[in-house]
Amino acid sequence: MIAIKLENVSKKFRRYSQFKKPTTFKSALVDLIKGRSGSEDDQYLNALKNIDLEVAQGTTLGVIGKNGSGKSTLLKILAGIYRPNSGKVEVSGRVSALIELGAGFHPELSGKENIFINGMILGLSRKEIRQKFDEIVAFAELAEFIDAPVRTYSSGMYARLGFSVAVNVNPDILLVDEVLAVGDEGFQKRCLERINMFKSEKKTIVLVSHSMDMIKRVCEKAIFLDSGSMVEYGSADQVVESYLSDEISKDKIRLKALSQKEFPQHIKEGKTEPIKIVGIDIMDKTGMNKIILQNGEKMILRIKYSCTAKVYDPIFRVGIHRDDGIHMTGFVMKKGFIEFIDKEGFVDLEIENIWFNSGVYLVSIAVADGKTQHIYDRHLNAYRFRIINKEQEHGLVSQMHRWNVYGSNR
Repeated sequence: MIAIKLENVSKKFRRYSQFKKPTTFKSALVDLIKGRSGSEDDQYLNALKNIDLEVAQGTTLGVIGKNGSGKSTLLKILAGIYRPNSGKVEVSGRVSALIELGAGFHPELSGKENIFINGMILGLSRKEIRQKFDEIVAFAELAEFIDAPVRTYSSGMYARLGFSVAVNVNPDILLVDEVLAVGDEGFQKRCLERINMFKSEKKTIVLVSHSMDMIKRVCEKAIFLDSGSMVEYGSADQVVESYLSDEISKDKIRLKALSQKEFPQHIKEGKTEPIKIVGIDIMDKTGMNKIILQNGEKMILRIKYSCTAKVYDPIFRVGIHRDDGIHMTGFVMKKGFIEFIDKEGFVDLEIENIWFNSGVYLVSIAVADGKTQHIYDRHLNAYRFRIINKEQEHGLVSQMHRWNVYGSNR
């Protein structure tokens, strides 16, 4: 059975900035004479363009793409919050949505009152809500605050209450946006456990996330949106790889631009710092610029700098994070490793085997005074590279290993 079906669905929004001119007949006539009326493309933003999509019942679908690609607009159309400008939308079953933090909550009403209001909006009777009330409160861990106005809630409390209501109304289709990112680790774990329970019950789930690891772990299928268009629809692993390849292609252009551009010097206490980071080269063992590397390959980070005065005992630092913010590792040069620098140059950080698993990683660089730890310059998350592990192992890193078989099956 098909749970969700979209046929040639498009959604556009008016660009209100185009209509700030006076609306009198005289001003409109002047605009027309001067050719300032603007085309329809100038007046509207096409948030979704001709989307065709079928999602089978029981499928967990990931939706990925950069900010502004149309992900939240798609979820709001599925939830019935927006109507498409053209095309046909068919959604079979009760839909529960957690799309915007606090959406549907009245700030002056208590958590308890909002549970009843949202439950009725989602199609439950008062009797059904009363039966589920204790479970909703327990899942959200808000018993102490359930009678307080929700305007007094933190963002995490909002998220817990919203998700708890959404998953406890027995939906056939669950729509979840990136709002889970505001919860703490314990809350996210409970959310994933509930999502996995829904999967085992053959519920249909549509999940928007910027975490490629989560999409690959949770979803069977995924779609990749770019500027309102659907670039690809297929298995989660395949679509994530396409998305990351597209991002890396754009990063190559960005990295080249960064390597040709000098960063401004930091000004502190009215003085120009004597050393600045110019950029980095990410290279393989042969010294070739390469921002896509294989798991286990040698990687060289060449940090280029320039000086306006002699700097004694500088130390360089490098930090590497995964693109979802997880800190992978860091490197700090030992004090006294460099006696001084006084002109342009570079230092190389050689990582003999980089055992990260597949993903996109961000590099931060800093140069500081080895004695006082005063930071002369730093670039935070300014550079990207990608690791490919053809073995498709899970987790943050892989380890060198081998399998041994004993017995008659050798």
